Amino acid sequence: MRSQGQVRFIRISSRFQIAAAGALAVVALVWVATVAAALIAQILAHSDRSSLLEREAAVQSAESRVADYRQNLDSVASDLQKRQELIEKVVESNFGDLPEQDPENQDPANGQQKGTVSDSSSETGKAVRKISQLLPHAEGLARIEARQIAFVERLTHLADSRARRAETAIRRVGLNPALISAASARHEAQGGPLIPLLDGGGDKIDPRFERLALSVARMDALERGLATLPSTSPASLEYVSSGFGVRSDPFTGGAAFHAGLDFRGPVGAPIY
Repeated sequence: MRSQGQVRFIRISSRFQIAAAGALAVVALVWVATVAAALIAQILAHSDRSSLLEREAAVQSAESRVADYRQNLDSVASDLQKRQELIEKVVESNFGDLPEQDPENQDPANGQQKGTVSDSSSETGKAVRKISQLLPHAEGLARIEARQIAFVERLTHLADSRARRAETAIRRVGLNPALISAASARHEAQGGPLIPLLDGGGDKIDPRFERLALSVARMDALERGLATLPSTSPASLEYVSSGFGVRSDPFTGGAAFHAGLDFRGPVGAPIY
């Protein structure tokens, strides 16, 4: 380097050069690492933000689906409630008010049902309370189920009560209600392939509903059998001198069949 007419020489040693190059390399590496870290942090932040937005969208979608499902359940429960009310009105308009319990099937000691018809009001009440605590949105369906079961049991009480009235009327004319019911049932055509009542092979019908079906069938057989009988006895039973059926023939002494009824009575006695 020339300065004021003099030439001076400056030597940079290899050690200094290596140190300077190393310092520059370290600075460059630190800069690259800083930029890379910032870039990675930005990428991760963007990814986290996207993931958070996706989770928020999923939560909102799930909440929306749950809300729609809850609204659908409320709508279904409302429709079932209206249908049940219509069914009850139609039944009561044709059969009268349904009894809550059958008085003739109650135990006078404790007032509990002693017959085959159950009283599930306590059981269904507990189920409704439990479901309302665990699944509040399903409470409406649970209440409809409880009302349906109570309605079925009241119908069963009504069918049994009418069947007993038919039995009493049949016995009043001196006949056996069991034979009349069996004869009435034999007159119905029964045939065809076996078709399960429920679609699922392993499904079982609720015993309370099965009990209703049996009670209604028994009531129907007794009432149809009663309808085939005379409305009253043709004459006072004390006037019947020769009964219907197999008896001993008065002339031969052997078994004979008498196909009618003989009545004796004073002239002018009313014959119905």
